Amino acid sequence: MAQERRRQALARLMRRSPLLHALLVHLLQATAARFTLGVSGVVVNEAGQVLLLEHVFRSRYPWGLPGGWVGRREQPRDALRRELLEETELAVRVGPVLLAQLDGPAAHIETCFLCQAEGELGALNGEILAARWVDPAQLPDTLRPLERQMIEQALSLRNKGLWEPEGDKMQKYKPLLIAGILACACLSACSSGAAAPTATPVPPIPTATPSPPTPVSPAVPDSTASFNDLAHIFDYDPQLPLDIVIHEETAQAPGTGITTGSIRLLDISYASPMGGRVPAYLVLPPGAGPFPALLFMHGNPSSRAQFLPEAITMAEVGAASILIDGPTARPELALPLADDDNIVVRDVQIQAIIDLRRAVDVLLLQPEIDPQQIAFVGHSYGAILGGTLAGVERRITAYVLMTGFPRFSDSMAAEYRSQPLAAALDPIDPIHYVAHAAPSALLFQFGFSDPGIPPELALEYVTAASEPKEARWYHAGHMLNNDAFLDRAAWLAGHLGLDVTPLGLIEEE
Repeated sequence: MAQERRRQALARLMRRSPLLHALLVHLLQATAARFTLGVSGVVVNEAGQVLLLEHVFRSRYPWGLPGGWVGRREQPRDALRRELLEETELAVRVGPVLLAQLDGPAAHIETCFLCQAEGELGALNGEILAARWVDPAQLPDTLRPLERQMIEQALSLRNKGLWEPEGDKMQKYKPLLIAGILACACLSACSSGAAAPTATPVPPIPTATPSPPTPVSPAVPDSTASFNDLAHIFDYDPQLPLDIVIHEETAQAPGTGITTGSIRLLDISYASPMGGRVPAYLVLPPGAGPFPALLFMHGNPSSRAQFLPEAITMAEVGAASILIDGPTARPELALPLADDDNIVVRDVQIQAIIDLRRAVDVLLLQPEIDPQQIAFVGHSYGAILGGTLAGVERRITAYVLMTGFPRFSDSMAAEYRSQPLAAALDPIDPIHYVAHAAPSALLFQFGFSDPGIPPELALEYVTAASEPKEARWYHAGHMLNNDAFLDRAAWLAGHLGLDVTPLGLIEEE
């Protein structure tokens, strides 16, 4: 007990003393281990060949993958693009990471990515003797073993359709990539695909429909239409079968190392009204309930695992949670393709919001859940979806929107932001919906050091929202910090009737 009080007192001291916290950070940085960082790429062309370079400064394995050193404050993907342009004048599209691990006895971390070539090889610089495209079945025997392993792994991903050339299956998923948000959340170790059903399904909503409907692109009016017409964009048939399947119940949160104890963590999926299945986690506190519930929506690129630690923490004080994978975290998503990619991008966002509404249906099927006490928490991309959801989903009584934008197009990379795309997304932008959230309460959270959200956009989002609302700012970046979590938990506790004393939010007298 005394040790616990000392820890709580130290935590309060750190939160009240930014200077002390800064000194501690500097001390840790001065004593932490130092590593060099390298990056390489398995570059594949349209013929399925792999690019190998003969390097001047590599004596034991002169032929190998392109790559080099990551510069100070440089992202590995940017470093790989730079190295390839410098060494071969070749532009590439950088895909998924294949490797990130210690390499050799020195303090060196090597990262490797799967890449798609865009263009042709050009002049070689002074570090490269030769370059050639090699058939995977004819890799040289002198290739470094680790690089051979990376090539095999890259080709396996590519052959499974998880990364294919432009014009093939990759073209189908291009709208999902365009819809990705620059304000990135922490990458998750959780797999986005759902396993084949192996457990007894939870009984679905009674219906005469035997299977999910064929996906249909929704009719979308212009944003000048009445709000009532706009809100109908997100209608769905609540009598469609949810087809909830429990895939696994686990005692450890995937990718976190957190043991759940008496808290139930279920890996589930349910049918989306617009096609495919929605992977989700259902987190249930011990006991019979009734429990208030939270609906969490991750940022991009991320997954349902982003908020797992927070969901488990909230379960410790009596709140259930559902955390879903958004459509952009589900590469297997089968969307109807239109002639214009912008329409498909819009439909992805519509599906995301309808899938969130169906997540509320899943919660309400659980006998432990209090149907009058449901709240939403969304970060970045999730906070954009949440603003629109707030205008159409009345069963949620409180919304926390963390570092979100008032429009979908505000958050997109400059090369994808265009007037036709912005126009296609305009009817579903949260700026048109968050004004109609009342009587639900809204909490906005932003970081002073967030490089992606200018203050004027943040204020525009808050100003457009209906009352009751609050906006809080933190000395933090896009991911916010522990102070933001404590504020969020305390605010949610007030709206959901939770006792958060065990979290240390109520200080001792």
